[in-house]
Amino acid sequence: MRALNDALPQAIRGMGLERQVRARAVVAKWRTVVGDVLARVSEASFLRSGILWVTVTDSVWQQELNMRKELIITRLNDALGAKLVQDIRFRPGMVSPPTPEKEPEEEPWRPFVPGVQQDWQETVETLRARILERQKVMAEEGFPICPRCRRRFEGDPGLCPVCRTR
Repeated sequence: MRALNDALPQAIRGMGLERQVRARAVVAKWRTVVGDVLARVSEASFLRSGILWVTVTDSVWQQELNMRKELIITRLNDALGAKLVQDIRFRPGMVSPPTPEKEPEEEPWRPFVPGVQQDWQETVETLRARILERQKVMAEEGFPICPRCRRRFEGDPGLCPVCRTR
């Protein structure tokens, strides 16, 4: 039996989610890498084509972060163990207040998954929460259900785009 630590990355690649998981990992590491002071005035939004887009409260902090850009890129890539971030673009906007660090909740499946790296666990849990939230919104908004795979999708009733290609 293969270790889950080996199987999980392979499964994510097989589902075509590797790029999204890595992009989410970059965003999740922002607060850890820049520290609490800068995390209060900035928020990593998304990673696209090696460019990390970060929202900053105002132009003063935008300039400060621009001066630290190379150091932040290096620290992010070191924390992730791969050169995922090639550039950072800062833009002014509204920043959500950082959530305080809280005690990890007891999750029944974690004790049965030894050897899975904490980063992967956090990333998988974040993806799971986002998928569940999206499914809930789609159900509330009355999106059609594919008769073949039983998943909700955007578009006209009938088969979902994935099932139509099969």
